[in-house]
Amino acid sequence: MNGELFEALVLASAGIASVGQILLVLLVLTAEDGVKKALAYSLGMTGVLFAVGQGALVLGSRVQESQPESSGPGAAAYVSVILGCLLLTLAVRTWRKPKPEEGTRPALFASLDSATATRLLGMGMLVGGINVKNLAIYLSAVDVVVRARLPWIQGALMVTLVTFVFCLCVLGPIALFAMGGQRGRRMLDAFRAWLEANFRAVAIGAMLVFGSAFVARGAHLFLG
Repeated sequence: MNGELFEALVLASAGIASVGQILLVLLVLTAEDGVKKALAYSLGMTGVLFAVGQGALVLGSRVQESQPESSGPGAAAYVSVILGCLLLTLAVRTWRKPKPEEGTRPALFASLDSATATRLLGMGMLVGGINVKNLAIYLSAVDVVVRARLPWIQGALMVTLVTFVFCLCVLGPIALFAMGGQRGRRMLDAFRAWLEANFRAVAIGAMLVFGSAFVARGAHLFLG
């Protein structure tokens, strides 16, 4: 179990590749009632992913029970390679796009100041449910839990932990902002300014690193 848990959590940590989610939460935190609004957004995203993960666990476990254990690479190898190639392709596409003019912000980010907590809850649910890249990364971690063929309670707890780790990109800044005092807030302000200035490069770098990691994992599963 320890090996499967470690693999699932490593894959879930790729949620940090969602640089846009990190910046969005950092921007929301600076608005009026920022903690409340950021919590609403993270609750929507985390709640939907948790429901999707538990549903995938139940469905995947039933499929596993109806099939004998396979010694081949299985679907996980193909999914890892495809996901890795997708991230690498997105990195190249982002790199080839012209750089935005300095000082400009996406319309979505510009509208965050006036967004209500209810609207941000809906946005979080939408991102959690339809963001293909995020779902693919998250479900690849859940798939490790499914393939471990654990008892239901252990599997459900592992999926809960996987969801928490994957969503640290939005939960971490909120916790630091709420509990870190003035020092924590200054750190987040500095990080937000740096991330806004280097958003494109950070996003490309994250997609290259995790894309390469997923391709390597797929290759390992094929060869192993």
